[in-house]
Amino acid sequence: RELRDYLVLDLLSKHLGDDFEGIVTGVTGSGAYIQIEQYLINGLVRASNLSGVHGERWQINEQTGSLVAQKSGRSITIGDRFTVRITCVDPFRRYMELTIVESRQKKKFQRSRIVGVREEVVECRIRHDDASLGIDNGDRDRK
Repeated sequence: RELRDYLVLDLLSKHLGDDFEGIVTGVTGSGAYIQIEQYLINGLVRASNLSGVHGERWQINEQTGSLVAQKSGRSITIGDRFTVRITCVDPFRRYMELTIVESRQKKKFQRSRIVGVREEVVECRIRHDDASLGIDNGDRDRK
């Protein structure tokens, strides 16, 4: 499975800035995991990247398991569908970062275009540490 993930992420690293259809497969306090349907691989949409929507703060609702905007009450739940843009890929760490471009569920996510999404993809900078993702860097150091 790790080899498959590496190969798919290596392929997707050549598609930075491209849009794909995806489905939410998990939510955490740090954001939502969205699986790109065409390649069956997950990427993270950080909650901090969602703050561009009317300056909203997003938090996990423990009771519903949703990521909820504090002002508007909009939510992102497992099973929601979005068009996402690839913004960062690191095949060695098996990590991909996405931004939401468009909701495919207008009822749950009222605004169809997300404000604050950068149109160009700038240099990919990983903004997390390995420990927070449970990744052992030992494998990369041996290569």
